[in-house]
Amino acid sequence: MRQSIRHLLLMLVSAMLVSTIYGQVKLPKLFSDNMVVQRDQPFKIWGWAPAGTAVDLSFNGQDAETKSDEKGYWQVVLKPMKYGGPFTLKVKSEGQALEFKNILIGDVWVCSGQSNMEFPVSGWAKVDNYQYEIDHADHPNIRLFTVEKNISTTPEDDVKGGIWQLCNPETIAPFSAVGYLFGRDLQQRLNIPIGLINSTWGGTDIETWISRQSLVASPAYSSAVETLPTVNIDSLKSIRSKATLDEVKKLQGSLPDALTAGTFTRENYDDTRWPHMELPGFWEGHGLNPKFDGKVWYRKVIELSQAEAAQPALLYLGRIDDNDTTYLNGRQIGYTTGYNLPRKYNIATGSLHAGKNVI
Repeated sequence: MRQSIRHLLLMLVSAMLVSTIYGQVKLPKLFSDNMVVQRDQPFKIWGWAPAGTAVDLSFNGQDAETKSDEKGYWQVVLKPMKYGGPFTLKVKSEGQALEFKNILIGDVWVCSGQSNMEFPVSGWAKVDNYQYEIDHADHPNIRLFTVEKNISTTPEDDVKGGIWQLCNPETIAPFSAVGYLFGRDLQQRLNIPIGLINSTWGGTDIETWISRQSLVASPAYSSAVETLPTVNIDSLKSIRSKATLDEVKKLQGSLPDALTAGTFTRENYDDTRWPHMELPGFWEGHGLNPKFDGKVWYRKVIELSQAEAAQPALLYLGRIDDNDTTYLNGRQIGYTTGYNLPRKYNIATGSLHAGKNVI
């Protein structure tokens, strides 16, 4: 009997925990400590909670209350506010209390674009004097939010990931260089808080950032978009994979399995059936469709004398779009991520030998 009562109590506690988890009020990831709210504009706050749940909010002297609708969505709009802070946003709902602290009111900018907006202060690319810029990036009134990359064929309710951060030497290196330098200049000129939202993805076409409805309504795109099928991500991947595989089959018959690909780095691998390609150059014109995106293996044999092989050397491969893993005589000597970085790999004494060497 005691054992049965204990099991019943555990089940009740478990049910209460599940109810608490699924009954919580939730806000988008854009709401967090250290965020910046746009000045002189209505401040919209929204989120989700179980249907019919009461939600109370307070921020900078303003209070508001609402209830979630039948789908669990709620929102309130606060009156415009002048710049300043820090403030705390408090959200209460059925015994649950959330607090977002150190919030500033100022100007918020979305920094969006391709790689020329994405490239960081220091990372796969570097700005001039990057170490000086990092060391002097202590700006508590500048806040940074980087949107985690994600793909969807329909609008999402929330971003995949991201959190507001203070701008300082520990956080600035991977952030958009253009966004940061622009924001820093504004903050120094205006002397108000600045929020920077980094939503970038190198190489993306502008059309991929626009909804289907907007493209259909555009005279320039309507005829093209109307004939396109509506597909989800999984089916889109399947279509893309088939097209890529068809291109590969035209060139070499089939894709190599993992075991075969693992032999490509060996010195004694027989590459006599591989096609030849003049480098530097592009895949276009060498049997691959310009839209092909994947991995390509290259092998190059160089002949060295005994004296040449005895010296340390530098392998310079120029720039490669996008990434490379480089092997010499079967051993990995370098790896670089980034389309615009020169590949320079030091070769230690003893790594080369007289005669044939395989890159």
